[in-house]
Amino acid sequence: MESCGISKAPPTFDRIPIAIRVAGFVSKAYEIFSNSSYSQFCGWGRDGKTIVIFDQQEFASKVLPNHFKHSNYSSFVRQLNMYDFHKTVANPDNCEFHHPCFLKDRADLLHLVKRKGSGTVAEKATTPLSSS
Repeated sequence: MESCGISKAPPTFDRIPIAIRVAGFVSKAYEIFSNSSYSQFCGWGRDGKTIVIFDQQEFASKVLPNHFKHSNYSSFVRQLNMYDFHKTVANPDNCEFHHPCFLKDRADLLHLVKRKGSGTVAEKATTPLSSS
């Protein structure tokens, strides 16, 4: 299993760096799944290591528009995939996703959830072209 260098207990606030950047999508997703008023539509898995969407249609129509400019469930899942979340098969009736650094009560780890890239410009510039 992939790791984020997670300690068992969250650090105290005096140890968290001040200028940690968290992607907007990641912080909004964390807010959604941590909001108990959405518990009929989505929430954290039993162990706090997964996020679960109980009703895709209701989630899309009642939750997404409150946080995003759309109510498209497929776009939300596409974003999860872009941030390297993986769908689990724990319960086929629900949509459950996992990311090793996206954990209940661990907002201090959100800066470690990064968008998957196709390589940096510098990496592309130094990659040799194949000769044909």
